[in-house]
Amino acid sequence: MSRRTEGKIAIVTGAASGVGREDALLLAREGARVVLTDVNEEAGHALAREIGETALFVPHDIASEAGWQQVMARTEQRFGAPMCWSTTLPS
Repeated sequence: MSRRTEGKIAIVTGAASGVGREDALLLAREGARVVLTDVNEEAGHALAREIGETALFVPHDIASEAGWQQVMARTEQRFGAPMCWSTTLPS
């Protein structure tokens, strides 16, 4: 891998499964610190453990404005300002 996202901070919504999970894994493999969000807390925490220290899971419903404020605050507290986004909507 080329480490194209080395040093970047990415927020991935819908990260607990499917395309969001694969996006998170790819971003992490490429060097990004990833903030994983989803309503599925069990799977989200499991993915964060799988990725390791460069991941943070934040329970989050993308329809919640207060939830977005929490995601941003926790992202900035742990890693700094996010630099990229990956949004996966439920089907």
